[in-house]
Amino acid sequence: MKKLLCLALSLMMILSVAVVPTVAATETVIDDSAFQSPNTIPTTAIDIETLKIEVSDTDGWSKVGYDYAAYSSATAFYIDSPEGLVTLSEITNIVGQSDAYRPRFQYKTIYLKNDIDMSGVDNFRPIADDTQNNITGTTDTNLFMGTFDGQGHRIKNLHISSNKEGNVNVALFGYVLQAKIQYLIIDSSCSFTYTGSSADARTAAVVARTQASGGVFTGLKDGVNQDTCVAIQYVKNEAPVTSNTFAGGIVGTGCWSTNAPILIRGCVNAGNIQGKTAASGIFGYSVGDNGRQISFENCTNTGNITATNGSAAGLYVNGRTAWDAKLLYIRDCTVSGTISGVDADPFYVAKFTNSSYINIDVTNTAPDVKLNFLDATVGYDYSAVEKVTKETLLEVEPITAITTSSKKTFKISTPAELQFLANYVNKGEGVTDVKSCMYGITVYLAGNLDMSGVEFTPIGNVEANYFSGTFDGQGYTIDNLTFTTTDCSYVGLFGNIRGATLRNVVLGSKCSFEYNGSGAAYTGALVGRTWNTAFSSAERTALGITSTAYIYSTISNCYSAANVASAGNAGGIVGDVHAAGGDNNRYSGLTVYNCTNVGNVTSDVVAGGIVGYCNRDIVLRHCRNAGVITLTAETAGITTGVGGICGSLNSGVERSATLKNSVNNGKIVGVGTVGGIVGNKLSRIAKVHGCTNYGVIESSGSNSASIIGWDQNSVAGSWSGNADKIGVNDTDWTSVKFVGVQTQKGADSYSVRFLATVNDLSVVTSAGFQIEITYGGNTKTVEPLYASYAYDSVFFEVENVKDTAYAGAYNGVYFISAVITDVPNGADVTFNVKTIANGVTAAEGASVTLNSGNEA
Repeated sequence: MKKLLCLALSLMMILSVAVVPTVAATETVIDDSAFQSPNTIPTTAIDIETLKIEVSDTDGWSKVGYDYAAYSSATAFYIDSPEGLVTLSEITNIVGQSDAYRPRFQYKTIYLKNDIDMSGVDNFRPIADDTQNNITGTTDTNLFMGTFDGQGHRIKNLHISSNKEGNVNVALFGYVLQAKIQYLIIDSSCSFTYTGSSADARTAAVVARTQASGGVFTGLKDGVNQDTCVAIQYVKNEAPVTSNTFAGGIVGTGCWSTNAPILIRGCVNAGNIQGKTAASGIFGYSVGDNGRQISFENCTNTGNITATNGSAAGLYVNGRTAWDAKLLYIRDCTVSGTISGVDADPFYVAKFTNSSYINIDVTNTAPDVKLNFLDATVGYDYSAVEKVTKETLLEVEPITAITTSSKKTFKISTPAELQFLANYVNKGEGVTDVKSCMYGITVYLAGNLDMSGVEFTPIGNVEANYFSGTFDGQGYTIDNLTFTTTDCSYVGLFGNIRGATLRNVVLGSKCSFEYNGSGAAYTGALVGRTWNTAFSSAERTALGITSTAYIYSTISNCYSAANVASAGNAGGIVGDVHAAGGDNNRYSGLTVYNCTNVGNVTSDVVAGGIVGYCNRDIVLRHCRNAGVITLTAETAGITTGVGGICGSLNSGVERSATLKNSVNNGKIVGVGTVGGIVGNKLSRIAKVHGCTNYGVIESSGSNSASIIGWDQNSVAGSWSGNADKIGVNDTDWTSVKFVGVQTQKGADSYSVRFLATVNDLSVVTSAGFQIEITYGGNTKTVEPLYASYAYDSVFFEVENVKDTAYAGAYNGVYFISAVITDVPNGADVTFNVKTIANGVTAAEGASVTLNSGNEA
C-alpha cells in the first residue's frame, strides 16, 4: 500500500511541475503609419533651442536658464536635433525657480520635425525629472503639462540607466500631469534600465510617472479634455525596459488625484519588459488609493513580459490595496508574446478588483499569449516539504503532554494521539480553557497514521470549538480515516479552524467524509469551515495576544485523495469559507496555495475541487484538481454551483476573492451552473485569472463554461449587445449610456441585468431608474429606484406573480436588475429600463424580451 501511495504521489509531483501548455504566440506587426499625426506643425512654431540661455552665477560659473518672455508668448515649439531634446530636458529641470515660473508647457505643444538620433548623448536626464516625490507623492515640482506630438517620428539610440536609490525616473519623460504624449515611436536601438533597489524608482520607455488631477472623463470615444486627463496615445515602444523593481513598456507608474482620468489609446509595446515586483506591456504599476478612471483603447502588446518575483500582464498591473471602487475600461486590446510571473494574465493583474470599475470588452480581440508562472509548481509538491529531523522529533513531547507542559511544540505519532488532539480542541472531558484552540502551538505529524477502526470526531466539531494553531503533516499520510454524520455540521479532518496554519497534510484514498443530514453543513476533506479569528479581549489576555488585529488562516502544500459527500457545501480541501461576527467582520483572510485534490466530491448545493463555497476574502493560487466533482441538485441556478477549483465565489462588497494560476484535470458534472474552474462567481470583486481547464464538463443546463459557469459580472462573452443594440442614449440625461445586458433563466424565473455607465458623477444624488415589466398583457411600473451606495429593493406582484427589482450604484457604474418568478415556460416577459433625472423619466431606454429564457 505504501509503495502504491508513493507511486501516486510521485506521479502527482510530475504533473504538478508541468508548465501550463498554451498556444504559441503569433507575431503581430503594426507599421509606422498607425502613428502618423493628423496635426501639422504651425508656421508660428519656434525652435525650442532658442529658449535656452546661459546664466552666470556669483561664482563665475554658468547654469542653464530660459527665455521666459519668449516661452510665455509662444504656444508651439519644434525639435529637429538631439540638442533640441537635450534643451527640453534641461529647461524642464531648472532648479531655483518658483512654480509660477517653471516651464511646464501647459497649453503648449512641442512637435518633432524629424527622427532624432541620440547617439553620442550621454547621461540624458528625463524630461521633467521630478525626484522630489515618491511614487504616490502629489506635490508638483518639475513636471510636464503640455502636449508632445512626435509626428510619427522615431527617437533612436537613447539610453537611460540608473542605479540610484530614493525617487528615481528612468524614461523619456519623468513626470507628466494633465499632459498629452502622442504620435511617437521609441526605436529598438534605445534602452531603459534601472539596477538599484528603490521601491520609489519608476521605469518605462515613454513616461516614468503620470498624474491625473481633477475633472471627469469626457468619454472613451469622444475625445479627451486637455485640462483634466493624462492621455498617452498612438505611441509605440520597441526598446527593452529592465528594472529591479517594476517596469512598463509605455508608462511606469500612475498616481491620481480626486476624480481624475488617464487614457491610453492606440499604444503598442513591442519591447521586452522585465521587472521584479511587476511588469506590464503598456502600464507598469498603479499606486496610491485615490485612483479614478483609466482606459485602454486599441492597445497592443507583442513583447515578452517578465516579472521575476511579482505580477506580469500584457496591459496593466494594479498594485493598489484599495481601488475606491472606480473605473477600469479595456476596449479592443490585443496581447501576444510570453507573459511570465508569479501572477500572469494577458490583460491585467490586480490586487484589489471590483467589478464596479472593471468594464472590459474583448469581443473583437484574439489574445494569443503564453503564460508562465514562476514562483511555484501547480499543486502539491512532496519535494517542498521541509521535515523536522527525527533527532529533533525525539525531543518533542507527544500531544498528550499539552495539559501539563508549557512548551509550544508537540508531535503526533499514533492514531490515539490524533484522537487526543480532537478531544482537546473539542473541549472534551476536563478541558474548558480557551487555550484548547491551540493558538501559538505547533503540532507535527511524526509518521504515517492508519486510522482503521478508530472512531474519530473532526478537530473543531462545533462553532465554539475551533483550531487556531499550526498543524504540519510533514508529508506523512493519514489514511483509513472515515467520518459519517447526520448532525455534526463541521466535517473534515479539521471541522472548524480560525486563524490556523495547515501545511504538508496528506489524506489517503481510503479516507472519506460524509454529511447526510438535513441542516446546513460544511464538508471538506481537510477543513469543513474556515473563519477569521477576532478573539475577545478576555481570550486575548488568556492567550497572551497583545494585538487587536484579526488572525487569518493559511493552507499550503496539502494533498487529498479522500472522498467527500455532503447535502451542504463541499470541497476537496475546504468546504466553506466564512467570517466570525457577521458582515461587519469583512475579512476571513484565507489563503490556499499549492494544494491538490484527486478525490471525488459530491454535493447537493455547492461543490468545488479545492473549495466549495466562499463567502469572504480568499486567495486561491497554484492549486490542482483531478477528482470528479459532482453537483446533484436538480435545480439549476446561481444559488448552486460546481467547479473544478471552487464551486461558488461569493465575496460581497468590500471583500475580495482571487483565484489564479490553477488547473483542473477532473470531470465536472452538474445540472446547470458548471465551470471547469469556478461554478458561479457571484462576487462583484472576485478575480479569476491564469487558470486552465483540461477536464470534461458534463452539464444539462445553459450555465456552463470551461472557466466560469456563470459570472454575475462577466467580462468576456456574457454581456450581449451594446448601447446601439439594446437601447439608446438618454437625450435628457446625456451622461448615461446603457452598455450591456445579461439574462438568466431559472426553473421558473426570468432575470435581466442592465449595465449603465455614468460619466457625470455630479448627478449621482439625483439619478434614478424606472423599470417596467410587461407580462401576460399587463405592464407593471416599479416604483423609481434611486441610486445609492447600497441596494434599494422593491417587491411587488403582478397577478400573483412575485417580482423583485433593484438598482445598485458604484461611483458611476449602475447595475439595474429585475427578476420575475413563477412564470410558466414559454411566456414572454419584456423588461424595460429608463433613466430619471430631476424627477423626469426619459422617453426611451434599454429593453429586452425573454422567451423561455432567451432574447426574442
